[in-house]
Amino acid sequence: MAGTNDFQLFATDPAANVLTTAAYIADAQRTIGNQPGVARSNFANKTMRQSATMAAVLAQFIVDRTGQNAVDDGTIATLLANLKSTVLDKLNGDTMSGPLAMSASAINEAQGANIASASAVNLGGATGNYVHVTGTVTITAITLSQGAERTVVFDDALTLTNGASLILPGGANITTAVGDVAIFRGEAAGVVRCILYMPANGYPLLSGFESSKASNGYQKLPSGLIIQWGFAALSNSGTPVTFPIAFPSAGVSAVATSAQTGTVFADAAAVTTTGFTGYSSSGTNGAYWIAIGY
Repeated sequence: MAGTNDFQLFATDPAANVLTTAAYIADAQRTIGNQPGVARSNFANKTMRQSATMAAVLAQFIVDRTGQNAVDDGTIATLLANLKSTVLDKLNGDTMSGPLAMSASAINEAQGANIASASAVNLGGATGNYVHVTGTVTITAITLSQGAERTVVFDDALTLTNGASLILPGGANITTAVGDVAIFRGEAAGVVRCILYMPANGYPLLSGFESSKASNGYQKLPSGLIIQWGFAALSNSGTPVTFPIAFPSAGVSAVATSAQTGTVFADAAAVTTTGFTGYSSSGTNGAYWIAIGY
């Protein structure tokens, strides 16, 4: 049930005995106040109507927003409490139902207190939209309500684990460096997406382009190509050689070079996604090989 408003308008009749606004603004008594002598009723009525109008409007605002009565009982405690609940609380946590238009103005966001890394980090509980995450504990989940956004600076090296509930660029884990910056946004219930990741070194994030620098290793390239290399003992009857990792789609080519000096040669044939067959021109000899695929 809606509340009631005891604060009513005054002198609202079109024929009310009040000064016009223009006359009231120009009247010297408006700035110096009432003086000794006979009071002018139209001047006094104008003053009381302005005060009563604003009191009625403010009281009705309290009633409409809280559903509580605006009672004229000579005290202010209840009125003040209701006003605070409808204004201050709304400013602290209300939801806008329409667009916000800004003109030559800025929205200054507070920086929140640092948050310690943990397997599940609650960014929804941050005290500001811009926070630092400290520590080296691997993060596998982030709590953030749908549509909410937080900017995070990492103060230490840790691992962000890609998964169904934490979606990272490239669909791969990220090892942070000191000063890396990420923007996270709540995407759905229990799902948070990293919509931007900026490494501190200024280089683009190359998640998904892993490499192995071992003697038998590989390098994944941004284009999707993969280069693999290694060493194998090849026989003249043919030796199966397995790549360090399988090419996802196709092995394009492979070449082998004998590690022996003189007239011993090596060759690679029958390239597949998982390996090739290597040959030595004489007996069994070591050979270096390199393969390209995607």
